[in-house]
Amino acid sequence: MAYKKRFWIVLVALIGIPVLVLLASIGIYRFNFTNADIYMELADGEVVQYDDLMREIEEHGYSKVMLSLFSIRTKEDLKIQLPEQPAETPVWVPLRNIDSQATHRSAVGDYTLAEESGTVALSYDTVQALNPVTDKQTAENQHTLFIAPFSVSDQGTGLFYYLGLFEQDNQKMSVHHRDSFLLGNRVNIVSIQPDNQGRSVTVEYMERNTDSNAGFTPQQPVSVTVNVATDPVRFSVTP
Repeated sequence: MAYKKRFWIVLVALIGIPVLVLLASIGIYRFNFTNADIYMELADGEVVQYDDLMREIEEHGYSKVMLSLFSIRTKEDLKIQLPEQPAETPVWVPLRNIDSQATHRSAVGDYTLAEESGTVALSYDTVQALNPVTDKQTAENQHTLFIAPFSVSDQGTGLFYYLGLFEQDNQKMSVHHRDSFLLGNRVNIVSIQPDNQGRSVTVEYMERNTDSNAGFTPQQPVSVTVNVATDPVRFSVTP
């Protein structure tokens, strides 16, 4: 009897384990390759299956960046106002692609200005709301302010980092870039921390020490706090 019992245990194991492995592999395939179980809740509250949403993007030309960053279904691109340009002739750079290969995912757009061309990259993973609201009815009647760092590179050696201030109209489902604050050239951002009221933001970063004569460029810590005004929406530096 003991022999027969061991026989059935071994038989069940030989048959059952491959079946479990097969079922598990099917589940992994569905998750990794078909996204069948992935759903996205859009800003208007609609829940959409991921693959269906991607097909809508291709068919109707919806903005990948607006969907990825703000869960808004729209054909209007998120646009960055290129810093250091005359206020009378602003230059707007549409962000149309998502770069997920970089260490920090970015929304990316290219621009051409006279004989100069360059790239604007907004950090995808560090978008923060300054005045988040949890009540849906309140949110629909309120503009939401966001901050996110972005970089501007041109044909030279510069890679300038800025802190961007954005305003989302929750009724019109639109997002606008309102202001920028220059952090520096090729800085390494350590942290971005808004205060509890969303009235100011403290940025800590590492800045290159250009006075060094050493063969390498050491970095020194910098901390800067900027205030956030709401009428109009803009930055102002704390003395």
